[in-house]
Amino acid sequence: MPLPKTNKKSRLGVIACGEPILATENIEECNNPSAFVLCICTRHQPQVDNGEIAACLVDGEFETKVTLKRFYKYDDKIILQAENPAYPPLVYVNEEMNRVRVIGKAVGFTSKL
Repeated sequence: MPLPKTNKKSRLGVIACGEPILATENIEECNNPSAFVLCICTRHQPQVDNGEIAACLVDGEFETKVTLKRFYKYDDKIILQAENPAYPPLVYVNEEMNRVRVIGKAVGFTSKL
């Protein structure tokens, strides 16, 4: 069976689905033989609908972090909910909402063992 047509996309860096990590645009090699690579494909867009999986930047006092979560926005709060129930939701209320920016919507993933 022939392989499907694919398009090469640039890999901007890494993103965490659990605890947010420092937002940097770089590529790191993984030297852990028991690890695997999971590439999340995102479409660059500044808004998503409630319940969609979004790549979000969260501005802190000294650094900006990035995370991949289900996004929920209400009049008085934003909730970033991990798929893994071991991680509690990240809740930003009132003025804290200004710290959260959507940078893209998850549209697919690939993995390589």
